[in-house]
Amino acid sequence: MIYPPRADGLRITTLISLPIIHQLKLRHWEDMEEDVIDSTWRLLGRAIHGVIERSSDRGIAEQKMEKEIDGVSISGTADVIDGDELLDYKITSVWHKVFSDGLPPEWIKQLNCYAYLSGKINSAKIIVIYRDWSKSKAGDTDYPPVPLMAYDVQLANEADQLAYIRER
Repeated sequence: MIYPPRADGLRITTLISLPIIHQLKLRHWEDMEEDVIDSTWRLLGRAIHGVIERSSDRGIAEQKMEKEIDGVSISGTADVIDGDELLDYKITSVWHKVFSDGLPPEWIKQLNCYAYLSGKINSAKIIVIYRDWSKSKAGDTDYPPVPLMAYDVQLANEADQLAYIRER
């Protein structure tokens, strides 16, 4: 299920995406359709997040956060907050790693926004699960050595995080 757009605020995932997408969803939500095939990977992601929420022995799983910024409600749900550390799980193709220079910028922006909403995050990691990882290719250059990798995320300072949110 895709959640309908909020007219009274923004979710972090909406905030970091293209503004035109949000506007089009607001205008045409009732007319939108989705082919079930297009939701396959989202289903896998939700299943993994459900397992994390039920079995996490670290911190608070699926932490919902919301702040009003300049009269706009900004909300998001962090995967895990353990003290002052934020953990975010991503499921993606191994080729995302092979053919890119580092983590996708939108993932880093998302964690910076969560850190701002939380107000207590000093470090962040993205744990990537490569859904199509192959052991036989593990020695190849730029190929992940294992199907589950943790990456440290450099967080911006609080002033820069707020400036980004306000800009969006």
